[in-house]
Amino acid sequence: MFVISGQSGLLSAEKINSLVTVLQSVNQEEVSFGNRVQGRAKAYIYTYEDVPESYSVEVFFHVDDQDKKFRLRHEKGTVQRFRVKTIEEKALEFVESMGFMMDNLQIHNLPGQQKNEMLRALPIFENAQTIKEQKVSISKDDLSSLEYDLVDSNEMKRYAAKLLSSL
Repeated sequence: MFVISGQSGLLSAEKINSLVTVLQSVNQEEVSFGNRVQGRAKAYIYTYEDVPESYSVEVFFHVDDQDKKFRLRHEKGTVQRFRVKTIEEKALEFVESMGFMMDNLQIHNLPGQQKNEMLRALPIFENAQTIKEQKVSISKDDLSSLEYDLVDSNEMKRYAAKLLSSL
């Protein structure tokens, strides 16, 4: 389950180099957050290394016409690397149950400047203009246990079959 984050609504710009995965909705859906905000929103799911070997998976909604942002974290907070895929799957189930269709931005495949430009354009960061290009070296082996390509059609078919069988 995901709960409203106790932290500020936006992710600190310093976390840009800690990001492991970013998914963005390709559509907007009607959302409601209590009595306060109702409107069409985009959804984001992102995973970042919060402290060494502890990862946070968060869901973020941006109601564009009101410029309202809501950040949700997994109820367990940070998790160890081996639990990341499971939590990401729960996040995906959560936003898909609301009607969002998600796309993995494959940020680890982008060159530094292109990655930073793309991330600066996302509404998830505070002070996005301060994000600077930094070179980070991550091997494919480092990502293999975290990477979950949600765009791959075979993965999606298996995932859909799993969801249907649970109904």
